[in-house]
Amino acid sequence: MDLYSPPGILFNESFPGSPVIIQVTYFQCGGIALGVSMSHKVNDACALYGFINDWTAVARGEKITLLLGSFILIVELAILEALVRDDSRTLQNNPSRVEVVTALLYKCAMAASTAKTSMSRSSSLSQVVNLRPRVVPPLPQNSIGNFCWSFSITTTKENDKNMKSIVASLKKAATGFYEKIGNGFTMDQCNSFISESVEEAREVMRENKTNEIEGYACSSWCRFSFNEMNFGWGKPIWVGTVSVKKKNTFILMDSSKPGGIEVLVTLEEDKMAIFEKDEELLRFAIMNPNAIAD
Repeated sequence: MDLYSPPGILFNESFPGSPVIIQVTYFQCGGIALGVSMSHKVNDACALYGFINDWTAVARGEKITLLLGSFILIVELAILEALVRDDSRTLQNNPSRVEVVTALLYKCAMAASTAKTSMSRSSSLSQVVNLRPRVVPPLPQNSIGNFCWSFSITTTKENDKNMKSIVASLKKAATGFYEKIGNGFTMDQCNSFISESVEEAREVMRENKTNEIEGYACSSWCRFSFNEMNFGWGKPIWVGTVSVKKKNTFILMDSSKPGGIEVLVTLEEDKMAIFEKDEELLRFAIMNPNAIAD
């Protein structure tokens, strides 16, 4: 994947003079790979989607409104969702597909860590949230900038490391997060909220100096229709993200084929070796699938 991205750019401290750099790779068969690299200092996943979506619209001759201001698996959802729903009757609402997949990944990653270290550690999981629709007035989805934050859960007891408990914890944390926001807030209130949250996160980090808590992070790019992008040549065969040089990260995207979510997972190598052999994970996931297979 990294071969199709601009060289020397990924994960550098800063971009050399531009927040966006693009590489086009041509294949002898006539195919094209388009690599887009945007600085995360000024953009998030929603902004990336908005940028490419508007770009493809312009390429097709449409008018747009300008605004100023490594490891992959595909998770088959049908069986997994049914399993969690059967095991989550105490929940007020059915779990979302993102909650279901996130819970599975988190559970299996914790199990891999326990198997590797021969000890059970407390773990935390942060889930990124798009704040654009929460601001008053709501920001357009294609507005450029980092308008996202996260809520988190902490798992300490062994009997809480199951799908039902994890999904319930995610729902409870999400509900608390949205209740704290209320019906929406102004940009000034948004900035204050983020500043307070940063201080809370710093306090957690200070309390975790001995690394007693193992942290995981999940970012869902689902419902951003990357697979529908069309420059006028037709829809892409496959859309994915390059490897992330941060351990314990899950990035979720809609699969190009119906019925699944594609996930980029980063773990330490020794834990990944255990994770990718997890029998429960293998019930629902296809490891490193062929992107162009029928």
